[in-house]
Amino acid sequence: MGRARETTARGMPKGLLPVLTALIFVVFMDGRVMTAMLPEIADDLGTSIASAGFALTGYLLAYGVFQFAYGPLADRVGAMWVISCASASRRPSV
Repeated sequence: MGRARETTARGMPKGLLPVLTALIFVVFMDGRVMTAMLPEIADDLGTSIASAGFALTGYLLAYGVFQFAYGPLADRVGAMWVISCASASRRPSV
């Protein structure tokens, strides 16, 4: 028989809260750091700051719009499944 998972008083698997907190921190810092580094990013890509700003705006706008889809999807299939898929789909670029 399999081992029972340890859970907190609310039924959340132990260790999940630090992982979710780290994910929230990464998402928050993503927009903040990108804005501060915009001149360097534009210079590295050989484009203007305005063009890089439009690209960043498009990225953050798409991120915000998907929040409206994630809520109903999480209600339907489960929040942990949506969080797992959304966080696993972000691959770091090399």
